[in-house]
Amino acid sequence: MSEWGGELWNPISDTITISIKRGKMECIDRKFKTSATSLKSGKEYTQADSVVFLAKDALLPDMLDMYYAMSKAKGVDARQLLGIALLKERVVAWQRKNIKHVHLPDVEEGKEEKRVCKDNHC
Repeated sequence: MSEWGGELWNPISDTITISIKRGKMECIDRKFKTSATSLKSGKEYTQADSVVFLAKDALLPDMLDMYYAMSKAKGVDARQLLGIALLKERVVAWQRKNIKHVHLPDVEEGKEEKRVCKDNHC
């Protein structure tokens, strides 16, 4: 296993091990406070069980390419693959229209760094 994003990633099984403290799982996303509702099920999600990537992230289109390839390799349904491809098209279109806002991802020094980069086992 290798360390990836503060969690343990096993490239062989393609899984991420999230640390559990006192029977409670840590928040997955420490950078954003999230409130999202699934349009399919109506289920609510927060930073405790979701991850946010912003359209202004310059690496997002490449990440979506990788996600598409990994999904296809795992036999994901064609509708999901189409959804990923269309999402990438929307992200690229947004980035072209908002080029001044597109940048590499970052974590600012100080409070954000202490929150985002703290050890998962603390």
